[in-house]
Amino acid sequence: MSSNSLGILGLGNDITFSSTLNGLFDIQLTAGAGNILFNGAVGSLTPVGAILVNNTNKFSANSTISANSLTITQATNAVTFMAAQTYSQFAGLSVVTNTSNGNVVLNGAVTGTNNAQIIINNSGLLVIGSGANLVTDQGAITLGGAGGGSILLSSNITSGVGAITVSNPLELQANIVVTSNTTNNVTFLNTINSNNSGPKNIILNGNSNANFLFQGAVGATLPIGNITVNSPSSVVFNSTLTAGAFTVTDAINTISFLGNIILNGAFTTSATTNPYNISITGLNNQILGLANLAHTGTTTFGNLNSSTTLISGGISETGGGGFISQGSIVSGAGVNLLSSFTVGGNNIGVVSLDLGQDSVFSGVLLVQANERITKTGAGGLRLVTNTGSAFQGSFVVNLGTVTVVDDFSSILSTTISGGAVAGTGVLGQIYGLSGSILPGDSVGTLNAGTTSLNSLMTFGIQVGTVSGISDQLNVVGAVTLNNALLTVTPGQFLVVGNVFTIINNNATDVVSGTFAGLPQNSTFSVGNYTFRISYIGGTGNDVTLTVTSVVSPPVVIVPGVKQTFATAADAGGGPLVTVNYSDGHTSSFFAYASTFTGGVRIAMGDINGDGFSDLVTATGIGGGPHIKVWDLRTGTPMQVASFFAFESNFTGGLYIACGNLNGDVNPNTGLVYDDIIVGAGPGGGPRITAFAGAQAFAINQSTVLVNFFAYAPQFTGGVTVAAADRTGDSIDEIVTGAGFGGGPNVTVFQLQQTAPGQFNQVIIQNFFAFDTLFTGGIYVAGGRFTNSTYDDIFVGTGPGTKATVAVAFGAPSGGIHYLNPFGNFTGGVRVGISSTTLAGTTPNYLMAAAGPGGGPQVNLYDTNFNQVDSLFALNPNVTVGVFANTTIL
Repeated sequence: MSSNSLGILGLGNDITFSSTLNGLFDIQLTAGAGNILFNGAVGSLTPVGAILVNNTNKFSANSTISANSLTITQATNAVTFMAAQTYSQFAGLSVVTNTSNGNVVLNGAVTGTNNAQIIINNSGLLVIGSGANLVTDQGAITLGGAGGGSILLSSNITSGVGAITVSNPLELQANIVVTSNTTNNVTFLNTINSNNSGPKNIILNGNSNANFLFQGAVGATLPIGNITVNSPSSVVFNSTLTAGAFTVTDAINTISFLGNIILNGAFTTSATTNPYNISITGLNNQILGLANLAHTGTTTFGNLNSSTTLISGGISETGGGGFISQGSIVSGAGVNLLSSFTVGGNNIGVVSLDLGQDSVFSGVLLVQANERITKTGAGGLRLVTNTGSAFQGSFVVNLGTVTVVDDFSSILSTTISGGAVAGTGVLGQIYGLSGSILPGDSVGTLNAGTTSLNSLMTFGIQVGTVSGISDQLNVVGAVTLNNALLTVTPGQFLVVGNVFTIINNNATDVVSGTFAGLPQNSTFSVGNYTFRISYIGGTGNDVTLTVTSVVSPPVVIVPGVKQTFATAADAGGGPLVTVNYSDGHTSSFFAYASTFTGGVRIAMGDINGDGFSDLVTATGIGGGPHIKVWDLRTGTPMQVASFFAFESNFTGGLYIACGNLNGDVNPNTGLVYDDIIVGAGPGGGPRITAFAGAQAFAINQSTVLVNFFAYAPQFTGGVTVAAADRTGDSIDEIVTGAGFGGGPNVTVFQLQQTAPGQFNQVIIQNFFAFDTLFTGGIYVAGGRFTNSTYDDIFVGTGPGTKATVAVAFGAPSGGIHYLNPFGNFTGGVRVGISSTTLAGTTPNYLMAAAGPGGGPQVNLYDTNFNQVDSLFALNPNVTVGVFANTTIL
């Protein structure tokens, strides 16, 4: 076409181009009630000028188009492009349909060079098919408008300079990428949802310039998949958001969520040179994965006292830019903050911390005088610093243990109403309504202002767990006891005549009231020790305990195979532990108060990396989550560490094991530290916590490696634990077994380091050791038994079936061997392993210990599964069952 200067065709009839169309001139087509069809390529040899289509019925282009522009006005039926289009002038591609039949279909890419725009105002559907990417150099891209038809998007949208505006409801048919290289906005004015085939992912590329604005609800009808944000200036969600994971790799300003959000995956930010901010201020927000926050700007969760933010996977904040919150934070796991924590609300803010697992706030807490933090949830909270006396408001502890290790005397008041306060730091006034005060961080002195307790409070201390030292509460102000309960945990370093000041009253006034049932100068016994209490001891107004009697526990000598291992009685048998040394002698002692009948669980490992096995004990049901570590080098167990693995009010008992999970070593000896693995007993959920071994046995709740649920959180049958090197890399994995009611499920978790001192657990093996219908629970152990490179896993049945041991071989070929150590006995079997040396250089023995009803019988088996010895670990008349150490490597 080169000579028609008007370029006007059709005038109301069908117009069909059966072959190619080329030319340098403009063309105007008017079909009216007719249709327009391009069967051949348009502008393939010489680009056409401006194409104007007026008042067509249907418009179809079955091949490529290359023109200055194409404008379709008021189409009453479908507009379809089957191939790629390229436009070079400002008008670009402009399509307007005006009836509900006015669908627009793009099945090929649309490219606007120079300043060409893409504008599609669809009254019917706008279908952007796979491969129909929309790209402009400088022009704007506008999809939808007054017509209001939905947009079905399967391709990407990219603008070099112009704004991107999507006005109509958007339904994602595939994963998409939206890219803008300019400061002009990318705006979604309406709703966005996935289609019925499943969630679709969105990637937003901003190249450090673009602002992304979402005005409508995103994912409200059908959730979006994962959203990834790469280097925008800002992103704002003005309405609700429901999606999978949300990841920010970089940004310039703020990523804002003004409406409620539900994320079915993790919320992750990256550390970059730009200190961008995250702001989540909807009233009800849910993040069902981990909030892993590494950005260096601020983080805001909630801006009203009525706000609630649920983070099922916990929070790990490492960016250091500051954390601001108002309302409730509910976390199913730990909340660990590196930076400061600020209560929002301008001196009227309230924050509730519902922590499902142990948490650490390493920065200052900025709380103004009229503001309050309330601690709920079973997880503990460790407060590290109060530089500048930043915490000026009040603190309420309703559940879990709060441990302070700095001077927090600036706190207006601390009210204990169901939880516990511990640590070696300083608090202001303490009002104890119900709960516990547990001075010390392992062992130590807690300082406080005026302290008032009542009969629903417990004051718990350790005395003599370290030579010459006890826990202590140092009070500057008045002390009121008011019949609070005193609980004492005695250690091994107690002799008659020892005097311990458990409350040091620095004021001149007397102590008001007494502990429940303990008047002045009365005596009471705990295990093998008797104490006398005085409320006028020390300087005349202190509370002191004097040791008046010590009775050593009996020593039992058991002949047999000369291997290093330990055994203990189950619930009902008292806290007696027996250590069988490799030289043949045996030492027995009470690990806890002799009156405790909940049983003792045990493990062995080199906790301090000195080359010698140490013994770790844990209380059974009813005893609180109390862990102790014993040095065995002298031939007589000596307690060297003591701490609570979970909240002090948890009484479901613990299962424990030892193993080197992170590969760390003692710098003085070059030997690895064994870590302590703890599993919660019945009633606590399948919770696993691992504490890092350390030089000088410096172990407490601040040395947690991982804290997670091994099985579904709602499972309350407990979880047994062991350690085993299942990969042959000389680093152990965590082995778990489901407790009563959970099936014989064995799971192996490998720790993978995510940052210095931080680890995630990854499942590497998962199998059923017995018939899947068996729900009596299982016991697990691990160690170097049949193979020199890989550890085997030993699994024993709980009650309800013939006592059976399964040995899951560690070699790559795998396989399971079964044996019945006690005939037809159905009381269950506990499993363990013994060795003559810590490194296991000599053949190890499999131990099988009878459960309740079977007597304290322990059988030992060699690697051919021949029984090499059988012994009674306790008095043969004891029938409560026996526990053996689960791991020696």
